[in-house]
Amino acid sequence: MSAMLARRSSALARAVFAYPAIAPTPSASRRVMTTAPIDLARRRFEVGVGSTLRVCAPDGWPPRWPVDVDVVVGEEYEAITVEGSWKPAESWEGARPAPPALDAHATSDGGVIVTLTPTEADASGLSDAQADMQPRGRGSLRCLVPPRFCGVDLTTGGGHCHVAQVVESAVAVESSGGDVAFGSIRGANLRVNTAGGDLRADTITADAVIGTDGGSVRVGKLVGRTLEVNTMGGDFVVGALFGGVLRVDTAGGAVRVDKQTQVSDTAVVRSAGGDVTVGGLAGGDGEEGAIAVDTAGGRLVAELRESLRCPFDAYTGGGDATVTVPEGFAIPVNVHGVHDGKRVSGAVEVGRVRQVG
Repeated sequence: MSAMLARRSSALARAVFAYPAIAPTPSASRRVMTTAPIDLARRRFEVGVGSTLRVCAPDGWPPRWPVDVDVVVGEEYEAITVEGSWKPAESWEGARPAPPALDAHATSDGGVIVTLTPTEADASGLSDAQADMQPRGRGSLRCLVPPRFCGVDLTTGGGHCHVAQVVESAVAVESSGGDVAFGSIRGANLRVNTAGGDLRADTITADAVIGTDGGSVRVGKLVGRTLEVNTMGGDFVVGALFGGVLRVDTAGGAVRVDKQTQVSDTAVVRSAGGDVTVGGLAGGDGEEGAIAVDTAGGRLVAELRESLRCPFDAYTGGGDATVTVPEGFAIPVNVHGVHDGKRVSGAVEVGRVRQVG
């Protein structure tokens, strides 16, 4: 009797977790295999100093196999632990495609890679049909990494990404529309492309290249020898910024640095119509020190510090420029646009205020 029950249980399990051999009708497809997840069991990998955690989900638009990734700090200095799952879409029109494979393994360079791979039939049969435009489901990964000397390289295929901390290593993220959130990043370099998703971070200390294609960027503290941000319409908001070379292009999005803007070499900020507010601007003491803001019609509010060592140039088009400097400030301020309600082009007299701190 026990053997018979075991066989029936095994047969039932196969029936629940297997896709039908014949494509069901649309109404039936919504009842068959709608919510059964595919699990990646918790796995631990021993790694050395300088290892990298990689996540590879299929890229492309629209996202069909998105994976949400949560990277947190573990207690072990020489181990990466991963676990995850894939949950098919709850509803589906037409024949439901087979689920992707979710796997993790060690790499030849001593790191760990987690891959989500669709079946060849599903990936090669994509078209513009409505069914092929639908997300197949959504993956979820939780990864524990060493407290330091472990980089991350994540391609989420449209999924959201959270990285709690990276110390002394590189960070790369391609999210294809998913939002990206960082806690504290202190690494050699950072590369992020969200393709429409927002980026949020507490602290980034790294040479950084950030692109969002419409998503906003909000960082508490941003530090780097070279900092490049392109938002294509999204806002760029920073609490404090310290850089050597700064390039910001928002293509219509607003720019705001609340507390302090320290740029040692050169800075170029372009907003293409977005308003720009820069607080505590200082620096420009490099060999080629230069700071320029081009709003192309947007309003400019800039507070210059006495430690600014290079001319400040503002190009506002029809936008109004309000610039304040400390008493005794002797560096030229050039405005090409509107200042004090008048069209100007060149050096202007600006408001002088007593600055504290």
